[in-house]
Amino acid sequence: MRAAVVPDWLTELMRPKPAPLPWPDMIRAALAICVPLAVGFAVDRPSIGLLRPVWHTAAGFLVGVVWALVLILPGWLLSPHGQEQRAVAAVYQALADQLASIGTGDFTARRQAVTSATGAAYDELLTARAVAAGRNPRVMRLVAALNASNLVSQAATTLGVAGNRPPPLVIETVTRLADTIRTGGKGSAPPMIPPAWDASPGTLALRDAMAGVARVLSRDWSPGERTRAELTADVRKPSRGGVVDRIIRAVGGGQVSRTFVVRLMACMGVAGLVSEVLPLQRSYWVPLTVAIVLKPDYGSVFARAVQRGIGTIVGAVAGAVLLVLFHGAWLLVPFGVLAALLPYGRNRNYGLLATFLTPLVVLLVDLLKPVGWRLAGDRLIDTLIGCAIVLVVGFAPWPMSWYAHLRAVFRGSAIVRGAACGQRGGLVGDAVAGPPRAAGR
Repeated sequence: MRAAVVPDWLTELMRPKPAPLPWPDMIRAALAICVPLAVGFAVDRPSIGLLRPVWHTAAGFLVGVVWALVLILPGWLLSPHGQEQRAVAAVYQALADQLASIGTGDFTARRQAVTSATGAAYDELLTARAVAAGRNPRVMRLVAALNASNLVSQAATTLGVAGNRPPPLVIETVTRLADTIRTGGKGSAPPMIPPAWDASPGTLALRDAMAGVARVLSRDWSPGERTRAELTADVRKPSRGGVVDRIIRAVGGGQVSRTFVVRLMACMGVAGLVSEVLPLQRSYWVPLTVAIVLKPDYGSVFARAVQRGIGTIVGAVAGAVLLVLFHGAWLLVPFGVLAALLPYGRNRNYGLLATFLTPLVVLLVDLLKPVGWRLAGDRLIDTLIGCAIVLVVGFAPWPMSWYAHLRAVFRGSAIVRGAACGQRGGLVGDAVAGPPRAAGR
């Protein structure tokens, strides 16, 4: 009955992935939104800082920066790299959950959680390295640990395909690796890596990968020491040199980058044309939606467009109801709840994030120029138009964006090859024996 009303692919697309409640982020988000608005309501100027003279905007921006620093600095002073450590630790915790779900119906969702956690961790570490004044050994260790997680992920996928769930001790060891990363090694040394429980390729690969992670987390590891994954990648990568080649790689990008630029230009051009032709009340929401949905990250453009569209429909209805029910200082109640739910929705599902973000934006805009529930309708129409542009212009005409090229990736994965052939080789053998020998061995 459910499949007749809601297709299975849509159900799977909108299913939130498992994630714990990020209480620190939720509390910080609620305070960030509610405290400035409470000050505005206290002085009977709730719209202060939303669209005023230039100097008012600049002053409000500076006050907002100061308030953000007040919220961020205590945690940073207690643990300068705590956020980066938690992000990398979340990857290994997600890997432990994936290993524990082998042979169950949750394996696909757990694997997707690993992908999301990996993307978030790389974002955190790249941001930390971008603002660093120089080489930071702690951040470099975290980068090495995150790079080493790729081999653990490959081994987990191989074990999942074979239906070979590791013993509880192995899963607990991966969890302890996550704890060591989260605490920065304080009070917990890297755990002892248990021996392989059988001779399958996935088992041996997982054991070798875990040993590599433990090596990165050990006290005698130095930033100059490279992981086996990096060494293997360099061996498989064709060598190119010269100033011209380096410039081309740095500036020219690859085919994927160039294709994305063309897709984005086409979508933004159509969005600009639609904004001028149609009588939209707030047409700037259309190109903004296009830019957000089509952004180049680890997610699917199709999934983001569908999730944002459905999330906006639900959120617009909620926003219209809130505009009818709450007025004056009572608006602080939905503001606080919606702001706190943003980090939770971000971790669970992009559509869930849009569900909480849409009524929050509607309430904030209505403070500047009260319109009432019709504002939610404007937001809904503009967002759906933007999502439609992405799907029709930025997704459908580009067949290469319809699917991930997993066949070519897995064709070159020696771990999966070994699982199919019942032999150990490729990346697993290279991780133990070193770089591959010359052709003809």
